[in-house]
Amino acid sequence: MVKVISFLWGFLEATIFFIVPDVYLTGVVLRAGLKKIWVPLFYCLAGAIFGGALIYYFALIYPSTTLDWLDYVPGISEKLIQEVRVGISVDGLISMFGGMFQGTPYKLFAAVWGERRGELFPFLLLSLVARGLRFAVSIIITVFLGALGVKFFKDWNRWKWILYSIFWLTFYIFYFNYYKW
Repeated sequence: MVKVISFLWGFLEATIFFIVPDVYLTGVVLRAGLKKIWVPLFYCLAGAIFGGALIYYFALIYPSTTLDWLDYVPGISEKLIQEVRVGISVDGLISMFGGMFQGTPYKLFAAVWGERRGELFPFLLLSLVARGLRFAVSIIITVFLGALGVKFFKDWNRWKWILYSIFWLTFYIFYFNYYKW
């Protein structure tokens, strides 16, 4: 079941969903530990890459329709789409690396790259690296904060879920306040 959830979360967030796989992956780390993260990480990445390829192809064939459709996804606006267009015009696919920590949805890079008729293989390769790095950073931060939590909280097993929930709720409140629902 972990494989299915992981793949679907990665795929759906790369296409139509707006909650990043990091939410799921950091929860897995808190629940099962670092040793159990590799399978979910792999399947989230596979789902994300597959979803990105699908959005790329839709944008390659139906560029304006795909980007108009993505504008309806929460957290995406015409302004953000234009920012990705400018980023790709200036920096190419390297702009994905900046966007991965700025809250720019991966699906926009896939759509704009398809719209520009960019090559698929470099997109998939850099997607794998950029998404993998972002997921890895989330996992490493969670492991580090978990180690601190064990030292500072007597009942860490209860507190970790409270802090996890507060973090992600706060993150998305600020995110949707900034990027608009």
